[in-house]
Amino acid sequence: MDADVSPSGDGPTATIAPPGPSPFAFTGTTDVYFRIWIVNLVLTIVTLGIWSAWAKVRRQRFFLGNTEVFDDRFDFLADSWTILKGRLIAVTALAIYGVAGGFEPDARIVLVIAVLPAMPWVINRALAFRCRNTVWRNVQMRWHGTYWGSFKAFILWPALSLVPAGLLIPYATRASQRYIARHIAFGHTRFDAAIAIAPLYRALVLAAVLFFALYLVMYGALVAAMWIADDELAWEIVDSVYAAVPIFALFIAVAFYRARARNVMVRAMASEGRLAFKSSLSGLYLAWIVLSNFFAVLFTLGLLVPWAQMRLWRAQTETLAVFAHVSLASFTDANARDGRAAGEEFADFGGIGIGV
Repeated sequence: MDADVSPSGDGPTATIAPPGPSPFAFTGTTDVYFRIWIVNLVLTIVTLGIWSAWAKVRRQRFFLGNTEVFDDRFDFLADSWTILKGRLIAVTALAIYGVAGGFEPDARIVLVIAVLPAMPWVINRALAFRCRNTVWRNVQMRWHGTYWGSFKAFILWPALSLVPAGLLIPYATRASQRYIARHIAFGHTRFDAAIAIAPLYRALVLAAVLFFALYLVMYGALVAAMWIADDELAWEIVDSVYAAVPIFALFIAVAFYRARARNVMVRAMASEGRLAFKSSLSGLYLAWIVLSNFFAVLFTLGLLVPWAQMRLWRAQTETLAVFAHVSLASFTDANARDGRAAGEEFADFGGIGIGV
């Protein structure tokens, strides 16, 4: 394979990427991560949560540091002290929310309305912090999102998708996916995604079919168990479990839809003719992993959390592949890292899931 030549003519600097797809690989092991996880857990408890900032960095460095593509691994550069400061800001904000609600319940509604305009800023800061601290081949990811872009993608469209009856969910999905794709960058290289709406509607229909099928199967199993037992206690148990049936069915259907939607976005993503991507994550497989992880963690009282986290990461990572149409040496880091983490930590504590 030919080699790139440095601009000064001093010799080869990097090999040209192969023409075929290069799959992502995850090399982490459960025993190593379990030791990291248990130490993080103990120190977080002992320090009353202060260690959680260091725990987050160690966790991210483990997962990214064991994820590789084109034989090079990722890294996470965030500073623990910066994360701690951002986390303290988030905790203070939530404490004010809780105290205000304790004195006057209606005050919580007022605070939510008052904070809502800040959410696009929070989301942008979260994405910027996460991207700029993610590095591959000494090149940092970048985020170029805007306030109004985040408002439309993550607040306006999700609100509109609830009416009527969730029929606009694919449009909300496309809006958020396209916004992320168009505002993320790898050094100087920007991305884009011409996402079609039809595959997202197919994913939604299949998810709805899966939901109703699971609901009927689980409900039928409960009714059959109830009649076989023919006991008053059994009836009470089944009646209490029945309320959870639609929740579990929805849980699985959402995971299924997310996997299919991710495939649509990743396959549509490209970067100025330089990179293209492929995702082959099965909706049913992701649904199975999410569901089985839930029960594994529940029945082991949390001891299998490291195993469950690695299992989910591996499933999402090893179904990705990238096509490089130019030399990898053509990618250069554009800007310095942004160290502000307040938005990232507020997003974490506020339960906002933002995936990049």
